[in-house]
This record gives sequence, C-alpha cells and structure tokens, in this order.
Amino acid sequence: HGVALLPHGAAAVRVSPVEIEPRGGRICCGPPTPFKSGSCAWLQGSFALLSSRKALPLPEEDEEQPSLDKRWNKMLLDGPVAWSMRGLVQHCTALVTEGDFPLERFFALFPVRGERLQSILAIGTWKAAMNQAVFPVVRGSKVTWVQGPTPTFFCDELTDHLQDALVRDGMNLVRLPDPIMVEYEAALGRPREILKAEELCDFLREKFQSLHPGARAAHEPESTAKPEGAEAPDKHSEGGLELDPQDTKMASLATR
Repeated sequence: HGVALLPHGAAAVRVSPVEIEPRGGRICCGPPTPFKSGSCAWLQGSFALLSSRKALPLPEEDEEQPSLDKRWNKMLLDGPVAWSMRGLVQHCTALVTEGDFPLERFFALFPVRGERLQSILAIGTWKAAMNQAVFPVVRGSKVTWVQGPTPTFFCDELTDHLQDALVRDGMNLVRLPDPIMVEYEAALGRPREILKAEELCDFLREKFQSLHPGARAAHEPESTAKPEGAEAPDKHSEGGLELDPQDTKMASLATR
C-alpha cells in the first residue's frame, strides 16, 4: 500500500503585527519544518520529507536523474507553491497602496537565494509573478504598480535624485533592492530593461509639450524663421523654450 500525495501549496504572511525577523518564514508540511523560506511568508506544501522531517530532498542543478521524491518536491516549489506566492504578492500590492503594509515588508515577500530550497523558490516566485503588476513606482509617499515582465528600471548613468524627479513628473521607473533584482534577472534570463536616452528624450518632449502646448523647439528650421524686423517673442512665448527651469512645471528640468 503506497501513500498518495496531492500537489498542494499555500502561502501566508502576517500583516500586523509583523515578525521581528524580516525573513523568518518557514516551510510547513502540516506542522512547521526546520527549513526557512528565505521570505517573510510561511509556505505549506505536501512535500516528500524523510522520516525525520529534517531533510527535504531536492535535485541539484547538474543532477541528470533525480529520484522521484526530489522531482516531486521541486515540482511543488515551481508550481503550486510559486503560484500561491504570486497570489500573495498580488494581494499585498493593494495593502501597500492602502498604507497597511510597508514597502520594505513587501520586498521581503520575495525569497532570496541561500540553500538549494530558497534558490529554487526565489526563481520560481519571480517566474510565476513577473507578468503581473507587481513592480512598484514610488512617488513620495504613494506607490503605484506597473505591469511586467519588463518594466523600465532606474539606470546607473543618471543620479537617483534626477530619476526620482522624473518619476514625480510621471515617468514609471522601478527600483528594486539589489538582492531582489538578482533573483528577478535570473528568472527573466537576461539583464533588466533600464532607462535609455531615446526613451528619456521622448518623455521630456511629450511632457513639456503637454504642459506648454504653444511652445515650439527653440532651434527652428531656417524656413520657419520669422522675417527680419518682426517683433521678437518674449522668453515665455511660443517662439522658443527659453523658460526658467523653475517655470517649466517639471521637477526633472528644475533639478540640478
């Protein structure tokens, strides 16, 4: 007579009060096991444990023919458990927006690599969640969310102060803690998409024109130049962009 296991997974996190340890979640198979989740979330699954409950068999990266219990446990982590984590992360985005869940706590939901179990769970969580609106854009005390899998991230070529100003102007730029970014890029399979010069120029042009619809480029083609003797426009007229940076109504242009 064999013992049948069902592919079951669940995830939960304490909202209030939060645990002292930011990543103190555990893996449960009925009762808690000694294994940490690498996250603030507590995870339940019908894992195939050894009789001592002190070992959770998992295949190594280069293992060609893992045993059935190893394949079963990895399937649970990549499947039902990761899908449960996706649902939990999505639910917590609303709590962050409402101010009931700190953003730092939200980041702690995502497992970070450690032992083999945490590494599998970290990649599996991102693969399950990256197509959803789980990427935060922080504007002062408010947080909005953009859709994955490839939002635009802060770049290294511009200062964070300037890019924060671009966000205040309406650009959706995402920033993740370094350990979380490592797991995201590993799950994505390539480097993240960062802010590029062309995208920046397009945004500044469109934003400025939306705020100053009568303005035209300061350097007009010669064919559109005003005839000699025509009245010179003042610095705020539609003939140029000679506005004081503080008058542009754009935080990014007024940032030094």
